[in-house]
Amino acid sequence: MSLNVNTLSKSSFDYSSWFSTNSSDNSGNTLLADYAAIKNGSLKKLYKAYYSTEGVDSEAEEKKSEAYSTVKGDASKLRKTLDKLQSSSLYDGNSTDKLYSAVKDFVTDYNKAFSSAASEDAEAANSMALKLGKTTSTYTNQLESIGISMDEDGKLSIDEDKFKEAVSTSTGLATAKDLFGSNYGYSNTLTNKASVIESIAANKVKSDKMTYNADGNGSSVLDSLINMNA
Repeated sequence: MSLNVNTLSKSSFDYSSWFSTNSSDNSGNTLLADYAAIKNGSLKKLYKAYYSTEGVDSEAEEKKSEAYSTVKGDASKLRKTLDKLQSSSLYDGNSTDKLYSAVKDFVTDYNKAFSSAASEDAEAANSMALKLGKTTSTYTNQLESIGISMDEDGKLSIDEDKFKEAVSTSTGLATAKDLFGSNYGYSNTLTNKASVIESIAANKVKSDKMTYNADGNGSSVLDSLINMNA
């Protein structure tokens, strides 16, 4: 089989012939020709030509892939930060500075996870970003009582003085523990949602790696065949 990628176009070349069996063909010769095309690199060139005619925006696809990788990392970090807040020693009444530092990390990581999941380049995670915000909004009163507020964009901020003053009292410390140190309620709900976001992003990243881009690169078994002689 001889391929001239310089003259390929969707109208002049039937790409489906690579993936179907034509009863009029000599199957043995076709198999040998296809294998030869893989070995000499023609099939890889064919993919490049095909996706070029399709007008695939590889930069846009790469941007989305990077966005989902960021979402995955941010969601994972938020989940781990929430897990650290489960430590009972933070709520013993003698660890105000450590508790503040841990909650401050939570605020930072929450905002990053929320922002990346809400990104237009991570559309599949957008609904979960809304759920993060909705969950947090239902705990507004408790959060504000210990110095954590939510702005109109859904971002959190923490007032160090107000937080430390609040947790210096038994009532404020109990509120902080209910929010972040228990296995139910706010912390548990956020952890579950962060896990879902992480899973969505991981699946999208994996899916993108299995899809050919304009450079003819990928991570599928077919890609291994196409690149076997590279």
